[in-house]
Amino acid sequence: DYRYTEGDAWHYRFFVPHNTSRLVDLFGGAKYFAQELDTFFVRSRDWPTITIPNPYYWAGNEHNLFSVWQFHYANRSDLT
Repeated sequence: DYRYTEGDAWHYRFFVPHNTSRLVDLFGGAKYFAQELDTFFVRSRDWPTITIPNPYYWAGNEHNLFSVWQFHYANRSDLT
């Protein structure tokens, strides 16, 4: 998508490292946040390449580095 740089809506959707607690609230609570974050990771497994443009989690993309630890904010550290 030409409107984004080095990512897409899925990548930037979770990139609020300065206020993750509020981000969880905006998703409607911890349960829904964890579900969406899990979807972000699960769908990345089916992507045929490790290069961009991967529309889901990509460990080599800076704004995705924090995503794996965000499960903690949804009380689901077991998914980290």
